[in-house]
Amino acid sequence: MSDNEQLIIEIKPSRQLLYLLFLIHGLAIMALGLLTIPWLIASVAIPALVFNLNYYIRKTCEVVRIVAKSDNEWRIQKSDGSHFNACLTGKTYISDCLTILVFASYENSSATYVHLLSDSVEATVLSQLKLRLKVSSQEFKLAAADGS
Repeated sequence: MSDNEQLIIEIKPSRQLLYLLFLIHGLAIMALGLLTIPWLIASVAIPALVFNLNYYIRKTCEVVRIVAKSDNEWRIQKSDGSHFNACLTGKTYISDCLTILVFASYENSSATYVHLLSDSVEATVLSQLKLRLKVSSQEFKLAAADGS
């Protein structure tokens, strides 16, 4: 992909990820019910798990659009309309069913994690993104081997 081309990634909430979150938190609540722990601890732990579930549901819907501008320059748009420029860190994970992008913002030192599953992005766009990430990773490895 040349420097002039932009890859625009429109992100929808992933049902697969939401189901997984509900399953994990539901199993944790069921495990609390099966354990012989004091009622006071369970009465604190269950609302904490529900709060945690709510937090992660909102977090998974936080980023709605990513624009890949050049080799490692990205524009991230959040659901509240705000946007920021960031670079992709080396902590990115790519597999057949899950892609995790980790961005470092230029404005502050916070990291932004974006989880992409097959139902959150169009298949062709996801394939283009994975190809772009793999090619840029190979170019980085070659540059490091050359010592430049």
